[in-house]
Amino acid sequence: MKKQISMIILMLVLCFFPGLPAFAAILMIENDESWNVYTWGMPADFISDDSSVDMGGNHTIILEEPVRMVDMADILSDSEEADMLSKLDELSERQQVDVAIVTVNWLDGKSRMEYADDFFDYNGYGFGDNRDGILYLINIESDGSYESGNSWISTSGYAITAFTDEGIQFIGSQITPELTDGRFNAAFEEFIALADDFITQAKNGEAYDVGNLPRGELPLARNVLIALAVGIVVALTGTGIMKGQLKTVRMQAAAADYMKSGSLNVTGRQDVFLYSHVDRRAKPKQSSSGGGGSSTHSSSSGRTHGGGGF
Repeated sequence: MKKQISMIILMLVLCFFPGLPAFAAILMIENDESWNVYTWGMPADFISDDSSVDMGGNHTIILEEPVRMVDMADILSDSEEADMLSKLDELSERQQVDVAIVTVNWLDGKSRMEYADDFFDYNGYGFGDNRDGILYLINIESDGSYESGNSWISTSGYAITAFTDEGIQFIGSQITPELTDGRFNAAFEEFIALADDFITQAKNGEAYDVGNLPRGELPLARNVLIALAVGIVVALTGTGIMKGQLKTVRMQAAAADYMKSGSLNVTGRQDVFLYSHVDRRAKPKQSSSGGGGSSTHSSSSGRTHGGGGF
């Protein structure tokens, strides 16, 4: 019904204002039970709503109200999306830090960072005056697949402290394998669990950072250890078999037992000292830095954001 009304309004506008450029129309992208998305292509002169602004000539995605799970790329089923939204809402309200996930399959000429920052700012995410929150943006290919390097995490307020540059890269290393395998629901659940852990860790006094990261699963290291263990077992088994075949060989207590009588005659002995060399090297000093911290930048709205891509 809303879509029909929007189309009627659009036709009336074009009829009464034929000189109005076509891109000044309000176009509805999606309308379902959970969220409505509009694209505003108007120049700034035509925009009366302060929440809808012109950002570098690119379109601005405006939600009717902030929703923490926005699946515009349609990679989740309805039940998965509802379950994810419930988990994000529970986490955000409990920690008082907005945690949102947004999937798209276009960036409309923006970089990942610009799109994520603008989506956060102009859709009203964030708790309190500092707008405490984190938004995870994932850009999906047109065929529904994911390629590494198409994710960005935007942080604001307290989340800049809780999610350091190194911490964001750690999160990426944990969820990227699931993303590239197409297991998006599992990847988002892992992201939510990690976000909860990171916020709690920061509130306890020390955010995850360089030298202080959670112990995640490291497939390469795990596989190396397994291969090493198997190799040791095989080697011990092989040497044990060969040792069992040496029935006539026994260890002797002294070296003389291995020598042929009369084959060695030492007539004299002398030690000659030639020279000495001492090599001195400075011992490396430990860095006094407590960690890498969070790099920040300003978004198109002028707000300060942290974040990183993976």
